[in-house]
Amino acid sequence: MAQAGYQSITRRGVLAAPALVPALLPLKACAGPDPIFAALAAHAAIHAELIALFEAQDAADRALRAANETGWTSLAARLDALCAAEGPLGFVERDAADRIVATVPRTLAGAAACLRYVRERFAIDGFGLYEEDGYRALLLSTERAIDRALA
Repeated sequence: MAQAGYQSITRRGVLAAPALVPALLPLKACAGPDPIFAALAAHAAIHAELIALFEAQDAADRALRAANETGWTSLAARLDALCAAEGPLGFVERDAADRIVATVPRTLAGAAACLRYVRERFAIDGFGLYEEDGYRALLLSTERAIDRALA
């Protein structure tokens, strides 16, 4: 018995999808620069800084654990400074992630890049960029981009 409301991706649908691409390409070309790419690049840059900070914290912590009494004070101060930097940098990263959600892609390529970026961040880091509301907003943004391309 089939489930009501359930639709799956069929082989026919996958094979028919490339036929739609040539019809959509002119829309992409006349859409102008897509601001989502700048939002993604900004987040990627700050995210890389945050990962580098985490790595520096880990290295400082290992050095502190291995240190003798004479070097302990300076290493502890270094670790404290690195930990203090985490909060402000985390807020900047959060703002950059929120800008991704707030930016409606202007092209199908931008919508695809946005979804790919969010998926890859999860695959690499093991945690999502957003909570539930953020993902709903991202889906709405992507829906608007697709609607715009189809109009």
